[in-house]
Amino acid sequence: MKIIIAGCIILSSLQLFGQNTRGAKTMYQATREIEAGKQVTVKHVFQSFDNKGRTTEEWTLKGDSTFASRDQWTYNRKGLETKHIIFKDSLNIESIISTSYDRFEVKKLSITTDGKGSIIEQTAYHYNTFGKKIEELTSDSGGNVTKKITFSYDSHGALAERIIYDGKNNIVSSKQYNYTYR
Repeated sequence: MKIIIAGCIILSSLQLFGQNTRGAKTMYQATREIEAGKQVTVKHVFQSFDNKGRTTEEWTLKGDSTFASRDQWTYNRKGLETKHIIFKDSLNIESIISTSYDRFEVKKLSITTDGKGSIIEQTAYHYNTFGKKIEELTSDSGGNVTKKITFSYDSHGALAERIIYDGKNNIVSSKQYNYTYR
């Protein structure tokens, strides 16, 4: 892929696809930009996918091939993400986000732990009788609320407003959604 402005390449991306012996797909992508008149690679991304096309691992390296980030994902048999591991370097875990669902496949709880298993935060998800998310409540390891997000819906069931609160119940941001129905 190339983006061209006034005849100059501003950004280009190289993608290569492969397949391992178990049928899982892999992808390599190099992103390049023009800096000081020369094309330089700004990052390398390596991704692995399971046989259903879900990302299972992603490595990102800076343009000089030094470590930038590494993530791994695990899914349940229904295809829902159950674990997201974030690495602080190539081997050491920074955090693990474990997500649980009810029997109807509705997200109920996400718990973030550090590399040693200590809880950093947890987020509980609450829904109305129509199955629409109405609240996300995030608390720290001591159970103190650090963030709350509320969702409200219009008479058609479309998202009408999202409000984010801090731990002291002060509004941090608010976004309203307006739709035209015919």
